[in-house]
Amino acid sequence: MDDCSRKEALDFDLYPWNAGTATGISYMSPILETQPRERMYRITRMYPEDPPVKLLAKRVFTGRNSGELPIWIK
Repeated sequence: MDDCSRKEALDFDLYPWNAGTATGISYMSPILETQPRERMYRITRMYPEDPPVKLLAKRVFTGRNSGELPIWIK
């Protein structure tokens, strides 16, 4: 922060990402290795009529024991 103080907590929305290693139109598709591998990208809807991609979880980090914080699922 500008005044060198610390925030009490930071929260992050966690959305699904495609790792670019397998090809298919869904998670249930037969696994076909992607050649060449693609870059990682956030999964979004492909067509306007598709439902929006839902938030998977929200992660909150605080200054206290941040490595042991739970993940709250929405």
